[in-house]
Amino acid sequence: MTKRFVLVFGTLAFAALMGSPAKADQDFNCYSSAVPEGSATCQGSVVQVAGVKPFSCGDTRNHDQVIYCGAVYGYESHWCARIQNSSLREACFRDTE
Repeated sequence: MTKRFVLVFGTLAFAALMGSPAKADQDFNCYSSAVPEGSATCQGSVVQVAGVKPFSCGDTRNHDQVIYCGAVYGYESHWCARIQNSSLREACFRDTE
């Protein structure tokens, strides 16, 4: 492979990975859409679940909250089973459907 080919291929691959970020307008849903670039919109939103102190994914306080955020915003529903708090675990499965 020539250096030019590697450079062109690398540029195209980088451009494809960038894509276009999702628009975070009033119709945007953090639980069912691609998370916007920087994910500030979703990371800053407060998660409110009965029996759990409200938190945001930008400021988690315990391991269950970290797993919840990773599952919901990483779209990894199988992670939800690792959550110890039953209310948060149920919310995790609901929010990753």
